[in-house]
Amino acid sequence: MPDDHHPHTEPPHANEPHTNEPRTGGPTRPESPHDAVFRGVVGRPEHAASLLRTVLPEALSARIDLDRLTQVSGSFVDARMKWRHADVLFTAPVDEREAYVYVLIEHQSRPDPLMAFRLLEYTVRIWRHHLNRHRNATRLPAVLPVVVAHNPNHPDRPWSAPTSLTDVLDLEPGTAEAMAPHLPRLEFLLDDLATVDVEALRGQPLTPEARLTLVVLRNASSDPHLKDDLQTFIEDLAAIVGRSGVNDSGEEGLLGLIMRYVLLVGQAPPEDYEALFTRIGPTAREAYMTSTADQYIQRGLEEGRVEGRVEGRGETLTRLLTQKFGPLPEHHQDRIQHASLDELDTWTDRILTAPTLNDVFR
Repeated sequence: MPDDHHPHTEPPHANEPHTNEPRTGGPTRPESPHDAVFRGVVGRPEHAASLLRTVLPEALSARIDLDRLTQVSGSFVDARMKWRHADVLFTAPVDEREAYVYVLIEHQSRPDPLMAFRLLEYTVRIWRHHLNRHRNATRLPAVLPVVVAHNPNHPDRPWSAPTSLTDVLDLEPGTAEAMAPHLPRLEFLLDDLATVDVEALRGQPLTPEARLTLVVLRNASSDPHLKDDLQTFIEDLAAIVGRSGVNDSGEEGLLGLIMRYVLLVGQAPPEDYEALFTRIGPTAREAYMTSTADQYIQRGLEEGRVEGRVEGRGETLTRLLTQKFGPLPEHHQDRIQHASLDELDTWTDRILTAPTLNDVFR
């Protein structure tokens, strides 16, 4: 996404239905490749547990029984934020008391400055969901928020937004301290992929599936030499070959899911990876061949969807700009016609506050 893309901070649309229950169905935008591989891997308790062991402070990890993580179905993210957030909720005993671990991934060229506030909203929804199922409860279970920051376009750009709700409040430091006992507090744990040393992942207590997922999320969309990087993780690839394919419930194996992500968002053509997966064995090569065919189909569908969205956003932007500033000069019409979806979103966000037409396109 372009560097000048700012996160959406507008309030929910007045007609957007509000619910205290997680969304489990109904119309939604297509899941992004980033979301699909993240939820597909980290949505499984054994892989989520291995990731959390690398993120949680040791004193906290010792109190949470990560071996008893259980996924809660559904999503607590606003429908309008699904293009940039994906979430997974688990229950886990903490000192033998029921608690929740909420893992959210954000992929955006700039971190969300209101992420702590959004997590407070999602936490309240989780509590409401809990109370709807425990009508006689007089205490709330703890909700531990964890954010995985993923910047697919600038993988080395670290997170720079607040991780604490206190730092989001518009108060002088002294006033914030004086008011602290009377203000809501939330600080989320951050796993910033921009600060991850890929080589160091080899020594962390991650499952092979979780380790490969972090590697490809961090590097696939920006590293033209990803094939060479994956060579160093060939043992992890080989370890999950036996769990590839489709299981009895029709669920895709994680090797195929990870490979499809690499082929869809990576810079190298699919055939560049054939030797790597052939080296692992016939099962891996078969999964590679299947993923390659699916990738070409998926890429065609994605290009068609993006083209349609770009055309619609461009028409909407042109109409709004004309209403506010009058007829558009030809060079601005040309910029809109050749803009990316992210640029159109950025310019549309600026319409309400920009005093001049040039300020929209700055």
